[in-house]
Amino acid sequence: MLIAATSLGALALSWEALGEMPQEDSLERCRDSERFVEGKFINPQRMHIDYGLSGLEGIVSPPEAVAPSAEVRAFEDTFAYLSAPADDLRVTWFGHSSLLIELDGKKILTDPIWGERTSPLIGVGPKRWYQPALTLEELKALGPFDAVLISHDHYDHLDHPTISAMQDWPTLFVVPLGVDSHLRYWGVPDSRIKVVDWWDELAFGEVKVIVSPARHASGRQVFDQMKTHWAGYI
Repeated sequence: MLIAATSLGALALSWEALGEMPQEDSLERCRDSERFVEGKFINPQRMHIDYGLSGLEGIVSPPEAVAPSAEVRAFEDTFAYLSAPADDLRVTWFGHSSLLIELDGKKILTDPIWGERTSPLIGVGPKRWYQPALTLEELKALGPFDAVLISHDHYDHLDHPTISAMQDWPTLFVVPLGVDSHLRYWGVPDSRIKVVDWWDELAFGEVKVIVSPARHASGRQVFDQMKTHWAGYI
Protein backbone atom coordinates (compact mmCIF):
# COMPACT_ATOMS: atom_id res chain seq x y z
CA MET A 1 0.00 0.00 0.00
CA LEU A 2 2.82 2.37 0.93
CA ILE A 3 4.62 1.76 -2.37
CA ALA A 4 1.39 2.31 -4.31
CA ALA A 5 0.62 5.53 -2.45
CA THR A 6 4.16 6.81 -2.98
CA SER A 7 3.98 5.98 -6.67
CA LEU A 8 0.65 7.77 -7.05
CA GLY A 9 2.04 10.82 -5.25
CA ALA A 10 5.09 10.91 -7.50
CA LEU A 11 2.86 10.51 -10.56
CA ALA A 12 0.67 13.42 -9.45
CA LEU A 13 3.68 15.71 -9.01
CA SER A 14 5.10 14.62 -12.36
CA TRP A 15 1.78 15.17 -14.09
CA GLU A 16 1.64 18.79 -12.88
CA ALA A 17 5.21 19.41 -14.05
CA LEU A 18 4.23 18.39 -17.59
CA GLY A 19 2.27 21.63 -17.82
CA GLU A 20 -0.68 22.26 -20.08
CA MET A 21 -1.01 22.70 -23.83
CA PRO A 22 -2.37 26.06 -25.06
CA GLN A 23 -6.02 26.48 -24.18
CA GLU A 24 -8.77 28.79 -25.51
CA ASP A 25 -7.47 32.39 -25.81
CA SER A 26 -3.87 31.18 -25.69
CA LEU A 27 -4.50 28.81 -28.57
CA GLU A 28 -6.22 31.55 -30.57
CA ARG A 29 -3.15 33.77 -30.23
CA CYS A 30 -1.01 30.89 -31.48
CA ARG A 31 -3.26 30.45 -34.53
CA ASP A 32 -2.85 34.14 -35.38
CA SER A 33 0.89 33.63 -35.88
CA GLU A 34 2.12 33.11 -39.44
CA ARG A 35 4.57 30.55 -38.04
CA PHE A 36 1.79 28.37 -36.62
CA VAL A 37 1.20 25.91 -39.46
CA GLU A 38 -1.13 22.90 -39.26
CA GLY A 39 -1.27 23.06 -35.49
CA LYS A 40 2.46 23.48 -34.84
CA PHE A 41 5.06 26.23 -34.80
CA ILE A 42 7.74 26.05 -37.47
CA ASN A 43 11.16 27.60 -37.91
CA PRO A 44 11.39 29.89 -40.97
CA GLN A 45 14.87 28.43 -41.34
CA ARG A 46 14.96 24.68 -40.91
CA MET A 47 16.56 23.35 -37.73
CA HIS A 48 18.50 20.10 -37.93
CA ILE A 49 17.94 17.65 -35.07
CA ASP A 50 20.08 14.53 -35.07
CA TYR A 51 17.93 11.50 -34.30
CA GLY A 52 20.35 9.23 -36.18
CA LEU A 53 23.20 7.01 -35.06
CA SER A 54 25.54 9.86 -34.09
CA GLY A 55 22.87 11.39 -31.86
CA LEU A 56 22.08 8.02 -30.29
CA GLU A 57 25.77 7.33 -29.68
CA GLY A 58 26.06 10.56 -27.71
CA ILE A 59 23.26 9.42 -25.41
CA VAL A 60 24.35 5.79 -24.97
CA SER A 61 28.07 6.55 -24.64
CA PRO A 62 28.43 10.21 -23.68
CA PRO A 63 31.93 11.72 -23.92
CA GLU A 64 33.91 12.10 -20.71
CA ALA A 65 33.68 15.89 -20.90
CA VAL A 66 29.88 15.83 -20.69
CA ALA A 67 30.06 16.33 -16.90
CA PRO A 68 32.70 17.89 -14.61
CA SER A 69 35.25 15.49 -13.15
CA ALA A 70 35.61 17.52 -9.94
CA GLU A 71 33.27 19.38 -7.62
CA VAL A 72 31.87 22.61 -9.06
CA ARG A 73 31.42 25.36 -6.50
CA ALA A 74 29.38 28.50 -6.91
CA PHE A 75 30.54 31.90 -5.67
CA GLU A 76 29.87 31.76 -1.93
CA ASP A 77 29.21 35.45 -1.18
CA THR A 78 26.58 35.97 -3.86
CA PHE A 79 23.86 37.36 -1.60
CA ALA A 80 26.15 39.89 0.04
CA TYR A 81 27.57 40.87 -3.33
CA LEU A 82 24.17 41.35 -4.97
CA SER A 83 22.73 43.16 -1.94
CA ALA A 84 25.04 46.07 -2.75
CA PRO A 85 23.59 48.48 -5.34
CA ALA A 86 24.66 47.87 -8.93
CA ASP A 87 26.24 50.51 -11.14
CA ASP A 88 24.71 51.11 -14.57
CA LEU A 89 24.98 47.44 -15.56
CA ARG A 90 25.56 44.19 -13.67
CA VAL A 91 24.93 40.69 -15.01
CA THR A 92 25.06 37.64 -12.74
CA TRP A 93 25.13 34.15 -14.26
CA PHE A 94 23.54 31.41 -12.13
CA GLY A 95 24.15 28.62 -14.65
CA HIS A 96 22.75 27.52 -18.00
CA SER A 97 20.43 30.33 -19.20
CA SER A 98 19.60 31.76 -15.76
CA LEU A 99 20.78 35.36 -15.56
CA LEU A 100 20.03 38.33 -13.34
CA ILE A 101 20.40 41.49 -15.43
CA GLU A 102 20.51 44.78 -13.53
CA LEU A 103 20.39 47.79 -15.82
CA ASP A 104 19.58 51.41 -14.99
CA GLY A 105 17.89 50.41 -11.74
CA LYS A 106 15.80 47.63 -13.31
CA LYS A 107 16.13 43.92 -12.47
CA ILE A 108 15.33 41.22 -15.01
CA LEU A 109 15.63 37.43 -14.59
CA THR A 110 15.95 35.04 -17.52
CA ASP A 111 14.91 31.36 -17.55
CA PRO A 112 15.28 30.85 -13.78
CA ILE A 113 16.17 27.23 -12.92
CA TRP A 114 16.39 26.43 -9.21
CA GLY A 115 15.07 22.86 -9.36
CA GLU A 116 17.25 19.82 -8.70
CA ARG A 117 16.64 18.12 -12.06
CA THR A 118 15.47 19.13 -15.52
CA SER A 119 12.76 16.49 -15.65
CA PRO A 120 9.12 16.00 -14.64
CA LEU A 121 10.05 12.82 -12.76
CA ILE A 122 11.30 12.79 -9.18
CA GLY A 123 14.83 11.38 -9.00
CA VAL A 124 15.11 10.94 -12.77
CA GLY A 125 16.75 13.11 -15.39
CA PRO A 126 19.76 15.45 -15.67
CA LYS A 127 20.85 16.64 -12.23
CA ARG A 128 22.41 19.99 -11.51
CA TRP A 129 26.20 20.02 -10.99
CA TYR A 130 26.18 22.46 -8.07
CA GLN A 131 23.67 24.02 -5.72
CA PRO A 132 22.33 27.47 -6.65
CA ALA A 133 24.52 30.37 -5.56
CA LEU A 134 21.40 31.78 -3.87
CA THR A 135 18.37 30.12 -2.33
CA LEU A 136 15.02 31.16 -3.75
CA GLU A 137 14.33 32.97 -0.47
CA GLU A 138 17.54 34.98 -0.88
CA LEU A 139 16.72 35.66 -4.50
CA LYS A 140 13.28 36.97 -3.56
CA ALA A 141 14.87 39.23 -0.94
CA LEU A 142 16.90 40.88 -3.72
CA GLY A 143 13.71 41.88 -5.55
CA PRO A 144 11.31 43.07 -6.61
CA PHE A 145 12.08 42.06 -10.18
CA ASP A 146 10.67 44.01 -13.08
CA ALA A 147 10.39 40.97 -15.34
CA VAL A 148 11.09 37.27 -15.70
CA LEU A 149 11.83 36.44 -19.33
CA ILE A 150 11.12 32.86 -20.46
CA SER A 151 12.59 31.74 -23.78
CA HIS A 152 10.62 28.49 -24.30
CA ASP A 153 9.08 25.59 -22.41
CA HIS A 154 11.78 22.89 -22.39
CA TYR A 155 12.56 21.58 -18.89
CA ASP A 156 15.99 23.19 -18.77
CA HIS A 157 14.49 26.64 -19.37
CA LEU A 158 11.00 26.50 -17.82
CA ASP A 159 11.28 24.88 -14.39
CA HIS A 160 8.06 23.86 -12.67
CA PRO A 161 9.40 23.94 -9.05
CA THR A 162 10.92 27.38 -9.60
CA ILE A 163 7.88 28.93 -11.27
CA SER A 164 5.58 27.44 -8.64
CA ALA A 165 7.72 28.97 -5.90
CA MET A 166 7.66 32.34 -7.69
CA GLN A 167 3.96 32.38 -8.54
CA ASP A 168 3.15 35.01 -5.89
CA TRP A 169 6.19 37.20 -6.49
CA PRO A 170 5.38 40.75 -7.62
CA THR A 171 6.88 40.44 -11.09
CA LEU A 172 5.81 40.17 -14.72
CA PHE A 173 6.37 36.84 -16.48
CA VAL A 174 7.11 37.43 -20.17
CA VAL A 175 6.54 34.30 -22.27
CA PRO A 176 6.31 33.32 -25.96
CA LEU A 177 3.02 32.31 -27.54
CA GLY A 178 1.35 29.37 -25.82
CA VAL A 179 3.72 29.17 -22.85
CA ASP A 180 1.25 31.16 -20.76
CA SER A 181 -0.91 28.02 -20.42
CA HIS A 182 1.84 26.33 -18.39
CA LEU A 183 2.16 29.28 -16.01
CA ARG A 184 -1.57 29.63 -15.57
CA TYR A 185 -1.80 25.87 -14.85
CA TRP A 186 0.86 26.30 -12.14
CA GLY A 187 -0.95 29.15 -10.42
CA VAL A 188 0.53 32.33 -11.88
CA PRO A 189 -2.28 34.95 -12.21
CA ASP A 190 -3.21 36.22 -15.67
CA SER A 191 -2.46 39.76 -14.55
CA ARG A 192 1.23 38.91 -14.21
CA ILE A 193 1.67 37.08 -17.52
CA LYS A 194 2.63 38.92 -20.70
CA VAL A 195 2.46 36.88 -23.92
CA VAL A 196 4.77 38.09 -26.68
CA ASP A 197 5.68 37.30 -30.26
CA TRP A 198 8.81 38.04 -32.27
CA TRP A 199 9.61 41.76 -32.63
CA ASP A 200 7.26 42.83 -29.84
CA GLU A 201 8.74 45.52 -27.61
CA LEU A 202 8.38 46.08 -23.87
CA ALA A 203 9.54 49.06 -21.80
CA PHE A 204 10.59 49.00 -18.17
CA GLY A 205 11.40 52.63 -17.47
CA GLU A 206 14.32 53.49 -19.71
CA VAL A 207 15.06 49.82 -20.37
CA LYS A 208 13.57 48.43 -23.58
CA VAL A 209 13.26 44.71 -24.26
CA ILE A 210 12.85 43.53 -27.86
CA VAL A 211 11.57 39.99 -28.47
CA SER A 212 13.78 38.50 -31.15
CA PRO A 213 13.49 35.56 -33.53
CA ALA A 214 15.12 32.29 -32.50
CA ARG A 215 15.56 28.91 -34.15
CA HIS A 216 14.65 26.14 -31.76
CA ALA A 217 11.81 23.81 -30.69
CA SER A 218 9.38 23.27 -27.82
CA GLY A 219 7.44 20.65 -25.89
CA ARG A 220 7.28 19.00 -22.47
CA GLN A 221 5.53 15.75 -23.35
CA VAL A 222 4.75 13.47 -26.28
CA PHE A 223 1.69 15.27 -27.64
CA ASP A 224 2.69 18.93 -27.28
CA GLN A 225 5.77 19.04 -29.49
CA MET A 226 6.07 22.44 -31.23
CA LYS A 227 2.67 23.53 -29.85
CA THR A 228 4.22 26.53 -28.07
CA HIS A 229 6.65 29.09 -29.44
CA TRP A 230 10.23 30.11 -28.59
CA ALA A 231 11.99 33.45 -28.60
CA GLY A 232 15.12 35.38 -27.75
CA TYR A 233 15.35 38.74 -26.00
CA ILE A 234 17.41 41.84 -26.69
